[in-house]
Amino acid sequence: MKKHTLILLIMSMSAMTFAQDNAIKLRIGSLLASTGYLEYERAINEKSSFTGSVHFTKAKIAQLQDVFESDGGDDGTVDLSTPTLSGFGITLEYRMYTSSNKDGLSGFYFSPFLRHSQYTIGVESLFTEDDGDVFVGKQALTLQNNLGLGVSIGTHFNAGEHISIDVTWIGLGISFSKLKGEITTDDKSIDFRDAAEDIAQEVEENAYLSSFEVTQNKATVTSSGFILPIIRGNISIGYRF
Repeated sequence: MKKHTLILLIMSMSAMTFAQDNAIKLRIGSLLASTGYLEYERAINEKSSFTGSVHFTKAKIAQLQDVFESDGGDDGTVDLSTPTLSGFGITLEYRMYTSSNKDGLSGFYFSPFLRHSQYTIGVESLFTEDDGDVFVGKQALTLQNNLGLGVSIGTHFNAGEHISIDVTWIGLGISFSKLKGEITTDDKSIDFRDAAEDIAQEVEENAYLSSFEVTQNKATVTSSGFILPIIRGNISIGYRF
C-alpha cells in the first residue's frame, strides 16, 4: 500500500511539472494595431522551448485613400471606399534559455525564428456613369512574404503560479517578398485582355516586374522578388499550465 502511494505521489509531482511546461499568450501591443496575435509555447527541456504563433489583422486605413484615388473622367463619378489592410502571419521559434536554475519557461532567452506572412491593402469603388449605370471595381495590393527569418531576444517572467509575462526586447531579420497588384471589375464593356500586349511590354521593360495575368474582368501584375527588414518587439500576457 505504501509502495502504491509513493508511486502515485511521484506521478502526481511529474504531472504538476509537466503541466507548467505550456503557456498560451496574447500580445498586448499588437491589439493597438488592430492585430490579434496568439502564441503557444511548449518546453522541450529546462533550457529550451518551441513556440508557434499566428496573427491576423484587419483595419481601415484612411491615410492610404490617395494611393487609390482617381476620378471618373468625363463619363461619370467614382465613389471610393476607405482602404482596408488585412493579413495574417505564422511564426515558428526555437527558444534557448540562458539559465537552467529557474522554473520552466522562465528567464532570458535567445530565439531564432521563421515567418510566413501576407498583407493586402484593398479598396472597392463604385463607378456611376452619366446614364445612371453603376459598376463595381476592386483594387488590391498584396505584399507576399514567402519566407522571413531572424533572431529575437527577450525575457519570460512568471507572475504567480499561472500568469505568464513575455517581453520580446528586440527581434531582427529579413523577409524575401513579392508585390502583387490586382484590379477587377463587373463592367462588361471592359476586357482586360485587350490591354495584354501593353501590359506585357511594361513587364518586359520594367526590371521590378516579373509576370502578369489577364482575364476578361481581372488583371494581375507580380513584382520581382526583393528583401525587406523584419523588426519585432512586444509584450505578451498569458496563462501558464
